[in-house]
Amino acid sequence: MTLYKNIIESYGSLGIVTRATVALRPCQPFVKSVYTHYKDCAKFSKVIYDKTREGKGDFLEGLVLSEDSYLVIESEFVAEKGDLPFLNPGPDCTEGE
Repeated sequence: MTLYKNIIESYGSLGIVTRATVALRPCQPFVKSVYTHYKDCAKFSKVIYDKTREGKGDFLEGLVLSEDSYLVIESEFVAEKGDLPFLNPGPDCTEGE
């Protein structure tokens, strides 16, 4: 029996990270995001699977909001915001605006 299996409710997955490698890459000042809503879980799952396999874009997120509401968020770094809506959640941002 391994050490990790002796830790209650760890399911053999606890451990201590003693070494990690982090790959850094350059980014741009803005992130462009496209939100797509799905009502069908199978279609949502296929889109997430296909987009993961494509490897395009900088970020891909899938959110399950309810039994029949799924959200795919595709994002990428961009140099200019263009005419897209812009959110600046910095110190000047006031709650409720």
